[in-house]
Amino acid sequence: MGHSTASDAANLARVGDISLQRAVAMNLQSNHYPPIPTAYVEPVTEAIAAAQDDDADRLICINGVESTGMLPRQAETDEDGIITVPARVLLDITHSWVFVEQDDEPYGDEDEDWDLDGPAHVREA
Repeated sequence: MGHSTASDAANLARVGDISLQRAVAMNLQSNHYPPIPTAYVEPVTEAIAAAQDDDADRLICINGVESTGMLPRQAETDEDGIITVPARVLLDITHSWVFVEQDDEPYGDEDEDWDLDGPAHVREA
């Protein structure tokens, strides 16, 4: 798979042939090695909605994904144990910006450093 297949999945979701969640799951499972666990489908879907609302910095709760052993480095845990990460980080590490319907240019400054080095862009949970 690659960007073109992810783009095709996004287009299928846009026209209603498959659900957005199914398209995101296809991207996570087929576009990454190792595959990103499907526990990320809901948080990534929420990140897509945040970006479409012009709020790519919105914190997305990723509780439930820590059992996968794959947490973004930028994940933070608050005093109540809620694990969050900015929407733009989830979209970056899962290559899911293609699902965000945009009129002009992508969000953010392309020169920003999001510390996405290393395999799978994650740290051990």
